[in-house]
Amino acid sequence: MKHNVLYDEAYEYDVNNDKNPLFIHFDYGTRYYQINMPFQHFHHYFEVYLLLEGHAEHILEGKVYNMKEYDFAFLTPFRLHKTKYHEGTPCKRLVLSFSIDFLKVHFPYVIDEFKTLFDTEKPIYRFDKDKMTEIISIINEMYKISKSSNVTKDLALTTYLIRFLELVYRLRNDNRYFADPTYTSSIESKIYEITSYIHTNFQDDLSLDFLANKFYISPHYLSRQFKSITKFTLVNYIQETRVKKAQELLLDTNLKVIEIVEICGFGSLSQFNRVFNKIAHCSPRDYRKFNKI
Repeated sequence: MKHNVLYDEAYEYDVNNDKNPLFIHFDYGTRYYQINMPFQHFHHYFEVYLLLEGHAEHILEGKVYNMKEYDFAFLTPFRLHKTKYHEGTPCKRLVLSFSIDFLKVHFPYVIDEFKTLFDTEKPIYRFDKDKMTEIISIINEMYKISKSSNVTKDLALTTYLIRFLELVYRLRNDNRYFADPTYTSSIESKIYEITSYIHTNFQDDLSLDFLANKFYISPHYLSRQFKSITKFTLVNYIQETRVKKAQELLLDTNLKVIEIVEICGFGSLSQFNRVFNKIAHCSPRDYRKFNKI
């Protein structure tokens, strides 16, 4: 299934910056096996990833999803993810990042409905040819508008972004994606299974011995393979996961810091402050003060 997608290698365009309640960013480009990200990362804004050419795997909070051409990944803020590209298979992709917090003022219910596209267990979408043609036409219009010299183009881009989200929202029940078998090794699959468990149970008292026993693997082998595959030690991975959840709660809720400490599984406020500073390079209070929209 081929679509006439407008494409310009390494083309990027921004509407405002990522601290603005209205932020949009386009990023077209080719990615290769040689520049695979070594670990999962997250953003404080929404992201839509569209694979235009090739095949890849998207890893979302430890779960692996195979992606074919014209599959979408819809990512909420603070969702740990990375794309894994395969050797010898260059992939073209479009990443559409945005924040539409400005809609909260007058259309909070719309924001809540749009979020259901992202905040779901399997936020990967695959549509038939006719539906994809309709979706691609909106994406192409956004591309053409961004290239224009019209003084109102950022306003037009905003309206087309909302049209895009509204269309996918209407088509969501026609999603044809199913979890294809992954082609990872058995130990790699085991490690991703463990990372998925960590993301779901980060508030629990996790330890190397506990996870090794739960997943029927020796502690020494687990420790060595976990570092080899994720590029994190097990302890650091758990800390990163907890801190990223804490960052989400600091920005999206008005919970007290001491409440967030308990929710995220830290043993004490002092431990939380120490680990948070190490990873985020600032205190939890400063993070909330300078990043909360």
